Amino acid sequence: MQAMGETATILVADQDQSVIRLLKTVITNMGHDMVLASSGEKILELIDEKEIAVALIDNNIKVQGGIEIAKQMHKEHPEIEVVLMAYYGARRSG
Repeated sequence: MQAMGETATILVADQDQSVIRLLKTVITNMGHDMVLASSGEKILELIDEKEIAVALIDNNIKVQGGIEIAKQMHKEHPEIEVVLMAYYGARRSG
């Protein structure tokens, strides 16, 4: 994990554009970089290519669910902090 004041790369995996915009605003305002993944396959590709500090993953991400991806990430990259996001109730897409 990065020391205080260092820039971290945060992976966001979600299909909801309003969630992506909100997280991008928060992450960049905090001085960090954001990379975006739209599927479980892309998440696994990015964590091998980039130095990811934190992954924010929609539990219903395409191809594999968030829990399965989190388990695989923990095996391959235990240094990455993973936060699963779950939405209940009315959820608007796009």
